[in-house]
Amino acid sequence: MDVLIESTTSFEKDLANLSEDEQTAAVKKINDCANLFATQKTEVYRQLSCLPLP
Repeated sequence: MDVLIESTTSFEKDLANLSEDEQTAAVKKINDCANLFATQKTEVYRQLSCLPLP
C-alpha cells in the first residue's frame, strides 16, 4: 500500500518558518512514519507523539 501525504499551504508556511536543518528533520520524520504506517501504525503514533514542537 502506498501512502500519499499532501502538504497544505498552512503546512508549507509553518515549514518555511523552520531552519533548514529543522525542515530536513521534519520532512525525514514524516517520510519515515509514512513508510511504517502500512504495517506498524502503533509505532508511527508513538513516534509522532514524541516530536518536540516549538
